[in-house]
Amino acid sequence: MPDVLDTRALLAELLSKHGIHVDDADPALAIVALNRLVLEKSTDQISERIRLELKEFEEGVAKVQRRAGQLVAEEFNDHLSAVRNSLQTDITLAGAKANEIVYRIERANSCPVMIRWTVIGCFFALVMFTIGVLVGWGYLPHARLAWNRITQAGNGDLGPVARTATDYSGELPIQSSVCKFD
Repeated sequence: MPDVLDTRALLAELLSKHGIHVDDADPALAIVALNRLVLEKSTDQISERIRLELKEFEEGVAKVQRRAGQLVAEEFNDHLSAVRNSLQTDITLAGAKANEIVYRIERANSCPVMIRWTVIGCFFALVMFTIGVLVGWGYLPHARLAWNRITQAGNGDLGPVARTATDYSGELPIQSSVCKFD
């Protein structure tokens, strides 16, 4: 608002719109000037109060933001520590499992275990050798028959062993007459 009140323009407008003629020295103009001063003072007080309230509101918002930030940071740190604890537990369990595996491998490769497997291997080798001897014993009558034929000649004739395949009449000395050469 301008500091100087244009009283002539107000008086002209009052005359044209309402048909009321007022002088420059009329006390009604003093009331208008007084109202203007009261209104300016009230407006200044209200604007100052609004400015103060707005400043307090902004400070309150800043406090709320700081507090909300602190709460979010605390919650984040809580979750972060929970994740850290979970990872540490997983790492500890993995280390324990790895130690168990290493222990089992060392135990499997220890001397008593190696001796045990060596004894088991020797035992099964002996079993296989015995089976071989028994199977060979089953063929022993055929071998005796062949040996008797070889030694029947008596005076240096080795019998069928010294003969070549073309000299041989068809029977093998060890086998029966089922197998014949053509």
